[in-house]
Amino acid sequence: MNKSIIFVALACGCLLAGCKSKANLPAAEAVPIEQTGNEAIPYIVADRYFLKGGADTLPPPKITSQEVFNSYFGAATVMGEHGRPTAINFSRQYVIAVARPATNVKITLVPKSLVANKKGDVVLTYQEVQGKKRTFTTKPLLLVIVDKQYDGNVVLNKVR
Repeated sequence: MNKSIIFVALACGCLLAGCKSKANLPAAEAVPIEQTGNEAIPYIVADRYFLKGGADTLPPPKITSQEVFNSYFGAATVMGEHGRPTAINFSRQYVIAVARPATNVKITLVPKSLVANKKGDVVLTYQEVQGKKRTFTTKPLLLVIVDKQYDGNVVLNKVR
């Protein structure tokens, strides 16, 4: 019995470790970088933030200061090991924001790649996945944290 429990625990741990490591990788494998002439940029997807209800407009695509960030976003802290929002250090990092107006349709914004093109632009390619209609509204949001060494004009590229 104990061997079965240990085996199941190890198997689950391996599955979770594999999922976590893949989640942090830029999804640029679909198009080899050599073929596009673009340089892949590492990034972190920020968790546990929401677009404030009082924000009159959608945020700009590039946010470089804590003050501007706080004017658009709130932290959604919950209990548990992974309940804190992803830390952002604006002295070394900036945020690329993709946001949509309030909707009653479940929309998930999924990053596909982040690259620097030949012109020096930082291009975030993302997909908007639509789900079912709901009885409440939310504001879809994707926040990507980027090291300032990869600075440039931010371009958002929505793909199907």
